[in-house]
Amino acid sequence: MSPEPSAFPPHPYSDPARQPLAFGRRAIPKLVAECTTTSTNAATAPSPSDAKRRSLHSLTALLADPVAVAEALATPLISVANTELKCADATCRALAAEILDLITVHEAGTMQAIEHDSLAVLLSLINDTDATVRLHAYNVIANMTAWPHYAARFPLTHPSLITTLLTALTQEHKKSLAHLTPLLTALSQLLASTPGDATIALAAVHAKLIPTVTSLLVSGIGGTNARALAVSCIASVAVHAARTPDPVVPAVLGAAPALLSAAEHDPAASVRAAAARAIAGVAADVPAKRAVVKLGVAGVLVRVLAAEAHGAQRETAAAADVAAAVLSAVAVVGEEPEARAEFSEALGI
Repeated sequence: MSPEPSAFPPHPYSDPARQPLAFGRRAIPKLVAECTTTSTNAATAPSPSDAKRRSLHSLTALLADPVAVAEALATPLISVANTELKCADATCRALAAEILDLITVHEAGTMQAIEHDSLAVLLSLINDTDATVRLHAYNVIANMTAWPHYAARFPLTHPSLITTLLTALTQEHKKSLAHLTPLLTALSQLLASTPGDATIALAAVHAKLIPTVTSLLVSGIGGTNARALAVSCIASVAVHAARTPDPVVPAVLGAAPALLSAAEHDPAASVRAAAARAIAGVAADVPAKRAVVKLGVAGVLVRVLAAEAHGAQRETAAAADVAAAVLSAVAVVGEEPEARAEFSEALGI
């Protein structure tokens, strides 16, 4: 007689891709240990590669819980993940990168990743053939640069960081648009980490950041976040124009036409506001101010301000942010007599 089918559905943790372990306080140490050992019963156990994948997969399920992350940081998990990032198996590399992605969201996780120099391993993955591996690697770098006091030191400890990220940005522009946002996020956070110090901005200018992100902005691909982050990168460099006019001003002026177009025509309020802030930043330098006035910046700012004031743009909820950014730009650009006359006539001031 055949057995009756069970009235209960399979338990959600009965996943053949995960290790059959109880979710108790010893689960994480056990899983970490499983990642570094192989089964001695080759006749009945899965291959070492399968066991490793199952353990790594189980860890990714557990680490969504912050309490589990705290437990994991008491184990050598980050060291294990760094090792697995070099594994020949793409699935193991992707799972190891995902583990670091989940851990570095927390500052304690970022601290440990810094101690184990995970960043150096992650930067070596920009040419990885697996898109998932690259995406998680970029996410981890974005997580780590989200902490300004750590991000400010990364270009010193890893001098090739900005160049490597820009290389990855150029490559992903042709491969996967989903990868652009974490790369631009990391670059934007690096540039914003030291607002009073131009060291990182100058390194970015020498690495051709401005033309790279400007081409991305002009192409219009990558979505609203990618365009806003691209403009934010330019704005973060532009704020140093008055202190270090050479080479910042020539680089940002090269992006000025794209910034003016974005400020006036981009459908996203976040992009328009960022473009206005970038214009205000570069116009802090007197020669640059005159240059952007000759490009017609006054007329652009007047039209954008009028459009926002009359609610002509779709994103009326964000119009105030755009208007504030434009007014800041008007205040800076208006120091030039030619622009001031145009503003006075158009705005009645």
